[in-house]
Amino acid sequence: MTQNNEQSFSKNKAELLSNFLSSERAGEESLDYISAHGFLTALAICPEKIDSNDWIPSLFGGSPAYQDELEKQSVLELLAELLESQEKSLESGELIELPLSSDGDHEAELQTWCIGFVEAFFIKEEAWFSNKTEEVIAELTLPTMALSGLFEEELEELIENEEQYESLVEQLPETLTDLYLLYRSPPETK
Repeated sequence: MTQNNEQSFSKNKAELLSNFLSSERAGEESLDYISAHGFLTALAICPEKIDSNDWIPSLFGGSPAYQDELEKQSVLELLAELLESQEKSLESGELIELPLSSDGDHEAELQTWCIGFVEAFFIKEEAWFSNKTEEVIAELTLPTMALSGLFEEELEELIENEEQYESLVEQLPETLTDLYLLYRSPPETK
């Protein structure tokens, strides 16, 4: 029996990572678990592999104050496992399941997730647009960019209209898979 990729990163591991990311040792600028999940999803989709030495400082906003080498190794392994889990989910065509709490403020959590995605997107922005038309990438990243709330002037109308907001939320998981496949599918021959 095959195990669902989301289950391969267990709730226990998610809790351990979440606890560290929300601790003082992670640093004030560190992403929380929800935004880190979005961040790692963007890394999994990015057409160019990004070395962990380049993205770990961005995720933490600097260097965490680990208790010891064991904690450092444990946290880095958890991040690598979550990234791998996202890659496997996308590779198998599964829709990414966002880690929204059952009783939380979904709108705020969704925005937090999208902010994490956008932060990772900008690490290698040029790679996302290499060999792809800007319009296609803009269309597929629109839900994430709009829901992040980071581009208020340009995308404010989309997120203020309830019907359009709900449409963007609904499109988000599918557009993530479409983005991943866009970069990994062989080019069409004419």
